[in-house]
Amino acid sequence: MISQGNWKYDLILDSLSGDWTLQQDQVVDQNLYLASSTLDLNGKTLTVKGDLIHSGGTLTVTGGTLVVDGDYRIQTASTDAQGATTYKYSSGTLNMTNSADNVLVHGNFVMDSYYGHGALLTSGTLEVKGDFTQKSTVSSSTAKDYINFQATGTHRVLLSGTAKQTVSFSTASCNRSHFNILEITNDTNAGILFSTGVVITQLFNHHLNDFTISSSSQFPDYDLDEILDHNDPDPLNTYTCDHESLKTLYRDFDNDGYGDSSRIMYSCTSLEGYAENIYSSSKFEAGDINCDNEVNMVDSVLALKLLSGKGADIHDNRAADMNKDGKIGIEEAVHIINLNKNR
Repeated sequence: MISQGNWKYDLILDSLSGDWTLQQDQVVDQNLYLASSTLDLNGKTLTVKGDLIHSGGTLTVTGGTLVVDGDYRIQTASTDAQGATTYKYSSGTLNMTNSADNVLVHGNFVMDSYYGHGALLTSGTLEVKGDFTQKSTVSSSTAKDYINFQATGTHRVLLSGTAKQTVSFSTASCNRSHFNILEITNDTNAGILFSTGVVITQLFNHHLNDFTISSSSQFPDYDLDEILDHNDPDPLNTYTCDHESLKTLYRDFDNDGYGDSSRIMYSCTSLEGYAENIYSSSKFEAGDINCDNEVNMVDSVLALKLLSGKGADIHDNRAADMNKDGKIGIEEAVHIINLNKNR
């Protein structure tokens, strides 16, 4: 048992080491391998400077704080013939049932447990700054891996990264694996990518941060105002205007006055970064790169800037794509020059 100070090496907790109940805050300077037995934080703080590989046993937060600077993988690690690390399912469980439970993962979080977690993820906060992945890789009829992230009660997941984060579920449904409360404080332009369908059962508090969803996702209506949380700019509170006065707003990433029809918010007032108009190729003449309803030498210069890579801040109008190759370049510039010669 470690009673005080930092552990400067990899640490393995298994049947030989026995259970570990923290009596004070602890730091593991490298990787922590939880292979079996029970790790009980007992209201203390455990900091893992490397990865936490949780292949077996139980990690019980018990009102404490777990900080993982690397990845937290509820998986079993092994090495293949080429020396690369591979992962398969775990027999471990994560127990978060106390309102003071706090798990912070600076890297990626992967849940691939054999066991269901419907009664184990009921409270506390799991904060992830990397990708969030739920897997179901056990090939056994007795396994409950399809419900290994079935959060309930007041359990909350917070996505707080400073770069693009990807979220994926293997078995997402209301009766299988799902988020209970999901909050996004990642305010980067890349935001959150839900690469598969996700299910959120209680609250999706996005704070108007950017996210991209799959069509198979399911969202709640937390404030019961008949606007699902992903379309609600303030999912915690009902809107204050008449229903007929609600504006349909579209995410306008480039602030050109035309939004993306796949990103909708319903609001009583205008929202920064949203537009009331959606993009339509019929609105612009071919060659009108800056969307000012004119085709002139300015558009030719913009085409050349986009081609050279110096125009990252220029709106790349898809309607101006002359040869339908999915980009603006030399063909568009030549077309615009010739068009102005003939006027």
